[in-house]
This record gives sequence, C-alpha cells and structure tokens, in this order.
Amino acid sequence: MATKSAGFYDSPNCTVRREVPGTILAAASGTTGPVIMYQKFKLKAVNGVITTQGGTTMGFTVRNGTNSVGSVTIGTATGTFTSGALDLIFNSLDQLNLLKSADATGAALVSFEIEVTPDAVCTA
Repeated sequence: MATKSAGFYDSPNCTVRREVPGTILAAASGTTGPVIMYQKFKLKAVNGVITTQGGTTMGFTVRNGTNSVGSVTIGTATGTFTSGALDLIFNSLDQLNLLKSADATGAALVSFEIEVTPDAVCTA
C-alpha cells in the first residue's frame, strides 16, 4: 500500500506499469473515451489489436484534451501493434484520448500502458 511522504507516493508499487483499456471505433476521425486520472502519470505506450481491417493506413493522434501530443501509424492489416516508447507526461485530471485517422473502416482495441510518476500527489 502506498504511504504518504511529504504528500507524494513513496511505495515501489506506485511505479509499476498499469494497463487501461480503450477502443478505436470504425469511423473516420473517431475518438476514444478520455482516460482521466487523479494521479500524474506517464503514458509509456499504446498497444492493441486491429479488429477490423482498414481501407487506408490507419493511425491515431495521441491527445491531451484536444491538444496533439504524439501520433502513431498502425497500418491496415488485422493483428497486433505497439506505438513504441512514448514517455508522455499527463498531469492530474488531464484527458488522455486518441483521435483516429481519416480511415473510415478500420477499428482497434487499445491498451494504454501507464506509469504513475513518483511526484504524483496522493489523497489523504
């Protein structure tokens, strides 16, 4: 269990990477629902499975709210993919979401690989 030291997390468990699921819908420029966390965190990677083959090269923009902070191209064939290392910082209550490319048919299930940062403030 995390303990509080000067208002920050100090347990090694707090830096264990976590997975948060999401879905990229089969619609052009669709978005995933936002991932909102009280804790400051680092987005390490976006991993997933293309469930419906796209007609053009499918990809997505990683966003914080409506601001673009990264992008990933994942191709058209069904199968697994990973974004590779992103290491993007999201502050408390920032809104992580993905904006799909203009491909109107491709769809994917995604998993956000996150890591709570040691300087994330914990609740009492």
